[in-house]
Amino acid sequence: MKRAAKIICIFSLIILIPLGVQKLIQYQQLPDSITIATGREGGRYLEIAKALGGRIEQDYGVKVKYVESAGSIENIRSVNSGEVQFALFQSNAIKNLTKYPDVRTVANVFPEVMIPHVRKGLGFD
Repeated sequence: MKRAAKIICIFSLIILIPLGVQKLIQYQQLPDSITIATGREGGRYLEIAKALGGRIEQDYGVKVKYVESAGSIENIRSVNSGEVQFALFQSNAIKNLTKYPDVRTVANVFPEVMIPHVRKGLGFD
């Protein structure tokens, strides 16, 4: 029985020590602060960015700064230049993201709603 307990302890240490070291390294790599480009005061981007930033501060202890912007295009340019680390942008605002090689999409927050309009009499009543 003692031998089985020793084997279990050694096996547990072999598994837990690398996991602990990995978590420690990951935690130490987090920045002290990040900046999020938000959009204009009173807009949806600001609301979403502050909700996201609040979770980042709460869960990871990273200080979040918010920078107002003119919108999607300015946000993408700010991320690409390194001025900010995170930004929200409308997926159809930029036709060619290859112009911005340092920008990566993290997630789609919500789908765009499209409301097509047509002239009367075309059979789309």
